[in-house]
Order: sequence, then C-alpha cells, then structure tokens
Amino acid sequence: MVIGSETADPIVSQMVAVLLDGCRESDPVARNAIGECLGELGAIDPGRLVFKANNPKQELAKFQASVKDQNFAFDLINQLARAFLASEDTRTQDCCSLAIQDVLQQYQVGDDASTPTLGSKLWNRFPEHIKEILAPLLHSKYVLSSKSDWSNTPRPIYGSKKGTNFKEWVSTWTGYLASKVKSDQASKVFHSCTAVIRHDIHTALYLLPHIVVQGLLDGNEAENQEICGEILSVLSHVKKPDTRHGSASDFRHMSAQTVFSVLDYLTKWKRHRLQLLANIATGESNKLLESDHEKDANYRCIKLFLDKIPQDTLAEASYNCKANSRALMHFEQFIKSSPNIQEHLDFLQKLYVAMDEPDGVAGVTAIRQEQSTLHEQILLHESIGQLRDASACYERAIQLEPDEVGHHQGLLKCLMDLGQLNTALVHVNGVLHDKSSWTSSLNAYRVEASWKLGDWEKLETFLKVEKHGSNWGVGLGKILLAAKYKKEDEFLEQLKLVRSEQMGPLSAASMESGSYQRGYEYIVRLHMLNELEQGTKTLLHFPHSTSDATEIPVSFNKLLLYWESRLQLAQSSFRVQEPILNLHRVILALANQEQDVSVDKDIGQSWLRSAKVARKAGHIQTAYSSLLNASAFNLPEFCVEKAKWFWHKGDYDQAQNLLEKGIAEHFSDTTNIRKDKSEEARAERLAYAKAILLFARYSESTANMESNAIFRQYKEVTEVYNDWEDGHFYLAKYITQDFRALVTG
Repeated sequence: MVIGSETADPIVSQMVAVLLDGCRESDPVARNAIGECLGELGAIDPGRLVFKANNPKQELAKFQASVKDQNFAFDLINQLARAFLASEDTRTQDCCSLAIQDVLQQYQVGDDASTPTLGSKLWNRFPEHIKEILAPLLHSKYVLSSKSDWSNTPRPIYGSKKGTNFKEWVSTWTGYLASKVKSDQASKVFHSCTAVIRHDIHTALYLLPHIVVQGLLDGNEAENQEICGEILSVLSHVKKPDTRHGSASDFRHMSAQTVFSVLDYLTKWKRHRLQLLANIATGESNKLLESDHEKDANYRCIKLFLDKIPQDTLAEASYNCKANSRALMHFEQFIKSSPNIQEHLDFLQKLYVAMDEPDGVAGVTAIRQEQSTLHEQILLHESIGQLRDASACYERAIQLEPDEVGHHQGLLKCLMDLGQLNTALVHVNGVLHDKSSWTSSLNAYRVEASWKLGDWEKLETFLKVEKHGSNWGVGLGKILLAAKYKKEDEFLEQLKLVRSEQMGPLSAASMESGSYQRGYEYIVRLHMLNELEQGTKTLLHFPHSTSDATEIPVSFNKLLLYWESRLQLAQSSFRVQEPILNLHRVILALANQEQDVSVDKDIGQSWLRSAKVARKAGHIQTAYSSLLNASAFNLPEFCVEKAKWFWHKGDYDQAQNLLEKGIAEHFSDTTNIRKDKSEEARAERLAYAKAILLFARYSESTANMESNAIFRQYKEVTEVYNDWEDGHFYLAKYITQDFRALVTG
C-alpha cells in the first residue's frame, strides 16, 4: 500500500490523520496505544502521504464567525454529544446532558417536522445515532446546582494556582472568559457549557477561540488587556529554553499550541470580516477602500489586538516548540518591519539549521555584512556536515569561554555524529573530573555513547547517576540495558515511559494542520521503539509478553526484510536514517553477544548504508567514519561505496584505482559467479555488476580508456546481471552518445 509508488494508498494517509487526531486524548493509556500504532505504521515520508489540503477560499466560506452561525451550533452540539459518549462518570455525563439541553433550547432545535424552522432544519442535519442522544434532552429539566464564582481568579491564570497543569489552565481560562461575554445569545450559549468545560478539555478547546473573539468584541480596554496579558504570559514562558521534563514540558508545548490556535482563529476572523465588508460594498455597488474597513469597529478591535502580540516573541516561542515553519512565518513578518535585518540574522540562521535547510544557512551567511562570529561559523559548518571544522570552532570557543557548558555539549554532539564515541567518552570524563557540577548536563552523552559502543558495564554505571530519564538517548539506554539483562518488567515499563514522552510534543503538534511534518521527529522515535521491541523479541526471544497488536517477525531474515522495507518508506535524509541504522547495529551486536547469531555481514551492510546516506547529504567526514567501520567486514560492496566517496571529494584517480583493486580482489572467479544460481550468488552478481558499471562510468567521465574498452565494460554489466535495468540504460546511453559523435564527426 506504500512501497512501489510515490504516494501511499489514501487509506494509509487517513489512518495517520486519525491517529494524529487521537494524540490529543488526555487518557495516558489511549495516548500510549496511539503511539504504538504510529510506531507500527512507521515513519512514512511526509512526501508520500496525501492529507486533505486546506483551501483558503473554502475555509473562509465555511468559517464560523459567531455563535449565530448554524454551522457553529451544529459542530458544538456534535462536540457535546462526543463528550457525552466519552464521559467515564455520571457527573461528567450529567454536565454534558445539561449543556446539550440548554444549547438545543437556545437554537430552538426540535424534531417537529411539520413547521420548517431553522431549528428543525438543524435537527435534520444530525445522523441517527446523534439524534438518539439528543431526543431525550429536548424535554429534560436539568438545572445547574451552583454557579461559579470568578471574582477571585488570579490574572494571568497561566502559572498561578489555578493554572498548574494544562487541563486546569484551559478550563479555568475558558470559563473565566465566558463569564465576561456580554452579548445576549453568546453569553447564554457559553454559560450553558461552563459545567462541561471543567470536565471535558476537548469542549473547552473547541469553544476557547470563539469565546476569545466574543470577549474582545464585548470587552473594554482593561478586559482586552487581560486577554493579551494571558497570551503573553504563555509566550514569554515558552520563549525561554525548556529545562523541565515530562509533564511540565508537555504543559509548555500544549499551552503554546493553544495560544497559536487562538491567534490563528483571530487572523481568520479578521480575513472573514474583511471579505464580508467587501461583499457588502460590492452589493451596494461601492468599492471597498483601504480606509473603509478600518472604520468597522469589530474589524479594528481584532486587528489592534493582534498587533499587540510581538511577532518576534511568537517566532521564538514557536522555535522552542519545534514549530519551525510557524517560527519562520512570524519571523519573516517581524523582519519586514525591522529597519536593520542584520541584527536578526543569528536567529534566522538558527531557524534554517533547525529546518535542515543548508541553502538557507548559506544564504544568511552570504548577506551578512559583518565578520561571522564563532557561533555563526559553527552553525554553517554543522548545517553542511563539516563536523570536524565545527569541532575546531567549539575547541576555540571552549578556550575563550571555559565555563560555558553549551560549548562542551556542542563539541560532544559533533564527536558523536562523526562516530568518535570513545573520544566523546574521554572528553566527558575529563570535563566531569574537574567540574562534577556539570554531570546533569553532560552525563546523557556518556550514556548514549556507551550503548552505541555496546559497553554495557559503563552504561550501567552512568545510568546510576542519571537523575531524570526523559532524555531520548538515556531512555533508549535504559531499555537496551533491561534487554541485555533480561529484566522483562523494567524493559516494558521503560518502553512505555519513553513512548509516552514522545506523545506530549505530538499532542501539541496535532492541534494544527501540517502536524505530521512538524511532529515527524517524534514519529521517527516511535518507529525506532517499535523496531527495538520487535528486534529484541525476534533476536533475543525477549520480552515474553508483548502487545497483541504487534506482529512479530518469526525469523532473522524476515526481521531484516521488515527493517529494510520500513527504512525505504522513511524520509531519506541523514537526520532521519542514521539514528535508525545506528539502533539496528546495536540490536544486532547485542544479539551476537547474547544468542551467538551471525550478524557481521548485516552490521557491515548497515555501516555502508550509513556511509551512503551521509555522503548523499554532503556529510563527507561522517561518511568516512562509517566507511572506516565498514572496512572491518571485508564486504565486496565496500569498494563501490568507498570509490563514490573518493569521487565526491574530487579524487578521481583514487576512486578508479580502488574500484579496479576491489573488482580484482572480490570478483576474480567470474565464471562461478555467473553459473551459480543460488540467492547468495545472485546478490554477489549484482554487487559485481554495480562495481563494473561504476568503473565504466568513471572511465567514460575521465576519458582514460578507449571507447571500445568502455563499451565492453558496459556490455559486461548486462551479461553479468541481465535483470538489472540500470545496466541496459547506461549501455544504451553510451551507444547513443557514441553514434552521435560518429555522425557529427
């Protein structure tokens, strides 16, 4: 349904969309189950999925600008019916019943078909299963037993005793704002829902943007400033670096995304109002002048409010939430109004690095008028994969600012990305010997380096001093160590914990369109957790109890094919592929130690795959480290990848010499290779064909062989492996070029 075509089957895209919507579930058990499902589907390349596109014109046409809109009434009643069905206790169910009853009365909804009113038309829009819920509530007599007192509500609510977690903050803020609405119908509708808002966060989130708009339109300057202050308190907190973990970090992400959603709704409301004014002017045969819509009090109110929210603050908050596309949008709006763009290039460069856009980073460098600082040079080197150069810059930065732990963290990341894990371990141990107070900042690097090296004793030692396990590398280390020592309960508990930690940011991302791309980093991690669970089950026969939904490959070869097919579906970037390949190697090495499984060839192939991915991304230094590791396995494919690496560097003679020696060493007995019909020989023939083809192409490019010899090389490729279309393509291409040269000559 996915492999074999550029885009996935629509049903796969629909499944992903439904699962992303489910990420907003507050129930941790449900969210963990959704995480398992996303991991089972795998980190499918966002480019392969086709989600329902948002058409701006259609969105504006369907936009619900006020509570008077029948579409708003329809959606609100549906939302309340869903809350009723999802309620787990009678108290919540009663609150939902009260809300539905009052809302039905406010919109005069009834099942009387004899008189075609707006209420009866609205009733006819509901499906039968919803009507079954609504029908008893058309004539029920629920009454709210007590009214909420909002007089002592602290402002801002975020971070106060009334806003210590996400659910409490959203329900309190929504209820408080609803009490400030003055318009008669809006006030009654929102008041009807105040009881359910305390229990059902989805209803609160649905109503919040509508209540904010109505509150701004009805409120005075002081009340509007309160709303602005609440939004700015969230953004100001989120724009600071995140040092907290677990639920505290999730609270930041979810709160920020709620604010983003409210501001998006206000922006759409402003556009809708502008279109409405234009339509009115057209109906009156007048042209809407730019100054005319400014005279509209409602339009002006919302526009002035939006103008109070600084675009640079929004950009920084979005960046810290990893909503990089949103951050770029806000920052571009900010620098348009800034007189000096040079002052803001640092943040723009950081954004492009986060978005994995080396061209953007290079562009910022090109327009910079002043000499690049050390930090700016580091960003440039890292974005284009020059990690040795970045390491040298970090070394210099450490000399200049020895008490800055961030420089050591940057250096360690470079060393680990280069594959110099032992060097990273030595560096951390040396630094912590002098500055033990940095243990909490640097120990995670020791943990990650240890499990990547397969040094389980050191891993166990370093994990003992790790106070929190919410770091991704630390979490994987704990899972692998539990697998190593066959501690089943700990393995399953850590797997569940690490999976749930990925769901917090995904929940925030799922609240807006484009959530799959934004949350892709966390979906890759869920993909890896799924493969870790399946790999240990297949290779280590552990754990004995796993999820019933998880289909476990029954053999080693099936597992490798399963991993390979999932890797093909993932995004082809180095940032995505390398962590997955790294984890594969660790699992295979662990299986080799524990079960004496022969995995050397597969580990070698994985190193070659890493070298290829790094080379294609332009990370030549990292590719070389992978090639060094691959060289220990003496694979016939090694000469091909190493030759491509030399060619990429511009060492053309070295590339050809290496290929020539590799072909002579690994494919000397060509007669047996061609006669043998086994699967192993078939793979060897393909490797031989690839080596000859590459040698022929390089010989053609450098013109260091005469044309007949090059033709024989191309011809031999098709004879060695006739089923491979690349051989036929390049042979035909060479013949065509040769023929054209003869004709023109």
